[in-house]
Amino acid sequence: MKILHTADIHLREYNDERWQALRRIVEESLQQQVDVLVISGDLFDSTADAQKLRSKIRELFNELSCPVILIGGNHDAQAYPEGTFWGPTVTVIRDLLTPVEIQGAYFWGFPYEDLLEEEILEYLHLAGSMAGPEATHILLFHGELLDFTEGWAGYGDEGQRRYLPVKLSYFRELPWQYVLAGHFHSNFEVHEFSPERYFVYPGSPIPITRREIGPRRVNLFRIGEPPTPMPLDTPFYERMELRLHPFLREDPLTLIHTRLGQLPEQGRLLVEVTGYYDGSALGMTEEELYRALSRLKSERLDFTRLEFRDVRDIVEDELFKMFVKRLQEKPWDEQ
Repeated sequence: MKILHTADIHLREYNDERWQALRRIVEESLQQQVDVLVISGDLFDSTADAQKLRSKIRELFNELSCPVILIGGNHDAQAYPEGTFWGPTVTVIRDLLTPVEIQGAYFWGFPYEDLLEEEILEYLHLAGSMAGPEATHILLFHGELLDFTEGWAGYGDEGQRRYLPVKLSYFRELPWQYVLAGHFHSNFEVHEFSPERYFVYPGSPIPITRREIGPRRVNLFRIGEPPTPMPLDTPFYERMELRLHPFLREDPLTLIHTRLGQLPEQGRLLVEVTGYYDGSALGMTEEELYRALSRLKSERLDFTRLEFRDVRDIVEDELFKMFVKRLQEKPWDEQ
């Protein structure tokens, strides 16, 4: 069985970039001939967005012949009341104790709930006790992995609070071969909590915040094999830190243009410019450089920080020139 796993699309509007990312996921599901598409929470940014987009979601998912299994996340936990119809191929798992069987594999869903750690562990053990010993068991989960140390920023704009927190050790004695998780946005992360048993975050398929850096991915794998990151052709951010210094002879504008040109079409560059420069050598005052950099802004390029200082007065000082000359004349150990 071939599974494509994603999460955290946070849909708000029809046909915007986030919607196009979901469409790309549907296209990849068709191209890769997957048997199941899994969405582990936060398909929508809010319950209101879910209701607004429900008819369009049905149309999009109707393009798929494979089952779509999804759970609610902390943003769309109330978006799937009993009886709402999301399409003939779509199953919403609302209860951890009610798995869905597909081709002999059992898909369990732990949608987001506001539970304490001890309640979570008790609930997992209750569900685990219901699982047949010979079957393949897969858990959809939306929450926070406490073993993970990247920090709060990796979870998007969620603030500093716990969201359905779990530890890898919780799953070692439980029946799930794969925990297909959502809630962590930054990047693809996989953890083998027991031999050939995996907890995996695919990362958001499109940046929800500017902290989500690098090409976006989904998790594509076959049962019995490790989770595998598959790149998506969706917009993504890269960072560039340009630190100016008085001896820099390259034009900073050219350096930025060059870096942007190295990115694929979907790449967007976030640039931080700091440091000190020789305005006489560059031929620009601080104001002129600021305005020149600002003119570079576009859909694909923005600045996160512009803090630099023209030190031409210091560089042109005779005492400074003498100091530099002596440094250049001084023999240096190659080490």
